[in-house]
Amino acid sequence: MLGLFIFVHVDQFETFQEQNRKESARVQGALSFYESLDAVEGSTAYQNILLQKSELAKQLNGILFDKPKNYIEASLELTKHQEVLRSDPNFTDELALLQPKEEIIQKNQLYFTYLREHPKEIILKPETVSTLILLFLSILGFIWFPMCSFVSANILEDEFEHPSLTKGQPNTFSQRLVKKVLAIYLLLFSSILLAIILGAVLAFFIGNPTNDLMFGNVIQVIHFRILQNWQVIVAYLLYLSIVFLFTLSLSACLNLLTKNFYLTLMIENTFFGVSLLLTNQVKDFPMYLGSYLIPTQLFDGAYLGGRYSALYNPVVGLAYLLVMSTVLLWGTSLLYQNKSGQRGRA
Repeated sequence: MLGLFIFVHVDQFETFQEQNRKESARVQGALSFYESLDAVEGSTAYQNILLQKSELAKQLNGILFDKPKNYIEASLELTKHQEVLRSDPNFTDELALLQPKEEIIQKNQLYFTYLREHPKEIILKPETVSTLILLFLSILGFIWFPMCSFVSANILEDEFEHPSLTKGQPNTFSQRLVKKVLAIYLLLFSSILLAIILGAVLAFFIGNPTNDLMFGNVIQVIHFRILQNWQVIVAYLLYLSIVFLFTLSLSACLNLLTKNFYLTLMIENTFFGVSLLLTNQVKDFPMYLGSYLIPTQLFDGAYLGGRYSALYNPVVGLAYLLVMSTVLLWGTSLLYQNKSGQRGRA
């Protein structure tokens, strides 16, 4: 969290001005592309890009002269031009590389429409509590599964030598498993809570003390929606908890089969690596479980654009992971009882 605060503080965070700079570079690249083709100035796509350039100039003016209303209106007009361009007959694959994706346009339209209705909620200096916490959680969302797999890959490695078996202690397998799960859960989420508290302290005393927890933000739930920042934080923590439960269920099952920490960890992280690398390829395979292990991608709408976009959202992900966690825990319990029975007979 301290590293993220420094990152934001030295203006490396993607502020409104940085977003404007990147959009301007893309638009200038698109104009250069048309110039290299000797495109006629009457081309609707070419004229659309010129209009985008004009709105970006108005956007920057609103930022530099602290005129939020001008910035919002220019941003809304920009998204309208971007949307129109995507339906233009002259919109080519080459031009698509220099324009934002459709889901980004949808998010921006929703966000700037919200800002037009709540103009006081624009913060140009982003070292706020919500900015730091959401940036922290978005990064954590990418590495959460491998983190959980690392701390849980040996959860049952010593189970057959547990004192309750060798000394007759009255602890069932389920009781021992629940205790281990709770201990690891408290360890991880206590660390997250401490990071959040540190972010709040840094924002209040050194950064921007504006309380923006009630401000709006765009995330995908079932569709893109405006939620208050505190609600987005709760949604992240809830999803991280379910991914944690699934990871421990998977670790318990694999650990019981392999009885080896390193092999369990290798299988889980290979599965995660494939999921991370094949984001675009798995859009048409909604039953692929790995697509639901990275909450940041689901909340950002990274899987939108495929035939099954409606299924790639955090609500479906929560339900799917809960069902699979239950199946894995049930299967692990049956497998453990079977192995224990065989050991007893031996």
